[in-house]
Amino acid sequence: MRLGGVKLRIMVQRMSTTQDSFGQQVRSWDDVCPLMCSVNPVTGKNYYSASAERADVTHEIRALWTETAILPNDRLVNGSRIFRLKSPPINVGERNSELLLMCTEVIGTDED
Repeated sequence: MRLGGVKLRIMVQRMSTTQDSFGQQVRSWDDVCPLMCSVNPVTGKNYYSASAERADVTHEIRALWTETAILPNDRLVNGSRIFRLKSPPINVGERNSELLLMCTEVIGTDED
């Protein structure tokens, strides 16, 4: 990855569940780690050549490597934008220098 392409700071968040004073389960998103990355929409040839299980991928996020584990149920947040992972992160070239995250941007109130 060219370092000049890394322009955004995105926060990885993970769902946690706690109990309130009435014993009800309360879900919330907790910050896990920041990522420096680039966000690119998947369009045209890349979008239409995607396999059926990845057909709803809307964005490709390329991030600098992190030692922190990113799980498939995590989400990525940049300001008011929320991205859901559609597959486990890919260690590009297995060089521990770049992660490829295939995501869908959440629109509206689909997300807790």
